[in-house]
Amino acid sequence: VLFCLRYYNPWGVAFWNLVFFTASVYACQTCIGDPRSRSLFLVHALMSFVFVIVVTTWSCACIRAEARLEAQKAMLHGERSGFRDLMEMVCDVVVNLDERLKITEAA
Repeated sequence: VLFCLRYYNPWGVAFWNLVFFTASVYACQTCIGDPRSRSLFLVHALMSFVFVIVVTTWSCACIRAEARLEAQKAMLHGERSGFRDLMEMVCDVVVNLDERLKITEAA
């Protein structure tokens, strides 16, 4: 599980979580004789199984969204650089403007 978390393989985390849950259920059925203790253990095992799956899915979605934003940022940076180069070729003076349309610096 730690290997899957280190290299962040969400399907690996889900698989090993399922293996652990299955082994826990089997151990519970064979080792715990009291039905109340058995049901309490199974509820906790199921809750932890669902929690790990939800957190893994959520964090995978966050990582994908962040990677997508980084790719868009790099693409926009390239477009901005290209536009700036084109402006410098065509125009004599290029300046940067802030939100209030005031000159911030000469380019």
